[in-house]
Amino acid sequence: MIKSKWYPLVLIGIFSILFFELSFWAGLAVGYLHYYGLGKRIEISSARATAWEQKLPFSKFSDKPCK
Repeated sequence: MIKSKWYPLVLIGIFSILFFELSFWAGLAVGYLHYYGLGKRIEISSARATAWEQKLPFSKFSDKPCK
């Protein structure tokens, strides 16, 4: 039995043997950062996100209806 804490790492390790995708490892890192609360250090506020949406290059995409 594998502990649930290590299951994502083992799963990505198996898939990395078949083919290497950097996005798998990035997703794993973000998932662990979110779970352990370390991602709060890099989160931005809603006001800052809104201000960034008004500037280039984000202003091109902020008016899309897929919000």
